[in-house]
Amino acid sequence: MTKIRIVDSGNRDQLVSLFNLRSASDAILAYYAVEHPANKVKIFADYSESAQPGGLLIVAQTGLDLFRPLVMPYVNDKETFGRLLHEALSPMQPILLSLPLEQRQWAEMFLELSNSSSSELLRLDPNSFNPVINVLVTSTQAANGFMRFEINAQSGARAVAGINWQGRSFAEVYVEADRESARRKFDASVLTALCQYLLERKLIPLMRFEESFASDFESLTQIGFISTGSRFLLGQAIRRDTP
Repeated sequence: MTKIRIVDSGNRDQLVSLFNLRSASDAILAYYAVEHPANKVKIFADYSESAQPGGLLIVAQTGLDLFRPLVMPYVNDKETFGRLLHEALSPMQPILLSLPLEQRQWAEMFLELSNSSSSELLRLDPNSFNPVINVLVTSTQAANGFMRFEINAQSGARAVAGINWQGRSFAEVYVEADRESARRKFDASVLTALCQYLLERKLIPLMRFEESFASDFESLTQIGFISTGSRFLLGQAIRRDTP
């Protein structure tokens, strides 16, 4: 018998045992399942087989997309994935989907995908950290409350590095830069300033690296980022009107 329930916000710590909190590959799901603000997340759990959840579907409001929730499955089979999607999402409801790349075929069984991209999860190796220093870097607080590091050059070139989320052991970072900033390595400077800030707080920076920008991978490895071996699909999706 299918038993899918929303996890009560007061019981989210019980989900910790499902994840390896020392693993960068588990870090994103663990953060949203356990630490994301309770008023911005719903966690659907499948109890069809036992008293312990056989799978989760996380539906979170984030700054990635203000109009579509970020939906992330934590499942081992397509049947559980389908049950959770059917319970959690309304037909034709637009979402932003993130899931392991190897589960793409499962997603295509239940969802219409569009504008999708694949990314590789990188983490900073503190022992290989190689900062790119630039005196133009300034720090400020972003709208989400986290620190942000910027370069705003007189020429108009701009580079920004910030934090998507910050958990107990890891923090997911991003960097944005125009062409001139990339040429002058401003992007590397703001990113390493942010990484230094996080390392001082005993947090390991993570970054989703879009595989279509393969030419940028070398600069990230020079800073000290290494692959975790995890690859993800991120894209827009709509649930089909089928059970």
